[in-house]
Amino acid sequence: MHLRGHARWLAAFAVPLAVGGALAGPGPAAAAAARPAAAGAWSPTDLSAAAGAPAAASAPSGYETDFARGPVPRVVYRTGAGHIEELSTQDDAHWQPVDLTVAAGAPAAASAPSAFGTDLFGENTVAHVAYRTAANHIEDLTSLDLVHWQATDLTVAAGAPAAAAAPGGYETNLDPGLAAQGRVARVVYRTAAGHIEELSTQDLVHWQTADLSAIAGGPLAASAPDGYQSDLIVQGAIVRTARVVYQDTAGRIEEIRQQTGGQWQPPVDLSALAGGPAAASAPSGYETAVFGQGATLRVVYRTAAGHIEELSLS
Repeated sequence: MHLRGHARWLAAFAVPLAVGGALAGPGPAAAAAARPAAAGAWSPTDLSAAAGAPAAASAPSGYETDFARGPVPRVVYRTGAGHIEELSTQDDAHWQPVDLTVAAGAPAAASAPSAFGTDLFGENTVAHVAYRTAANHIEDLTSLDLVHWQATDLTVAAGAPAAAAAPGGYETNLDPGLAAQGRVARVVYRTAAGHIEELSTQDLVHWQTADLSAIAGGPLAASAPDGYQSDLIVQGAIVRTARVVYQDTAGRIEEIRQQTGGQWQPPVDLSALAGGPAAASAPSGYETAVFGQGATLRVVYRTAAGHIEELSLS
């Protein structure tokens, strides 16, 4: 089984940050809204109409799982009632909604969710949906089979400070040889003091908290952070790095990073390095490996003019 990393869905006024069984058709109107696109072409699909799902009150987060029933695209978001809703499909035509808050018996959400997957050493593949509650705790909804969901209060589990923004979840493996023992689940968020806090675990039972701002220093955060792993080739060697990007109080995109066996390094002002315009939203970072072009680091965000700006390094 494999669970692939989450993708970010972007809109000009938001930075969006995932069960089984046979799928039943949702009806003619929804089926028409869910017509699959022709190969190689972009087309819009109203997933809310296709799934007959409740309206969204936050940006969505999308990712893919590959459990026993094969690859399934999934989109999660917060509703006006504070529930985390999931839309999923196995054929890109028939979408079904699931209320994960009800399924997990979880507290209501006060932020957009972040969906990601983990394959930790000694653990099965696990789907995660993390979000901030009204009590400013980080809640993690997890599932081993995408049918049975359970909720864990990571703030309590780690003894961590309260959150002031939506979390960002991801998995890293900074081991030079990608040994399974090197896998770490990470959730990062901003505190009321503007610090970037990280909750991490290697077994999904024992969570640790670390104040990355105190460790790395640098400017305070004014947005939710986002984390990802990069695997760049430097002088013939692969350098594995955990990266966390955020917007500071001056509208700059800052990045803190940790390499194999090292400490978190002081923030780097990506806006200054790239000569990019000021940010007006939280950033989202990821790595691509386009055929023939090698690896490229990409950080996208919204400007005050409502434009989507990308800072890239290859």
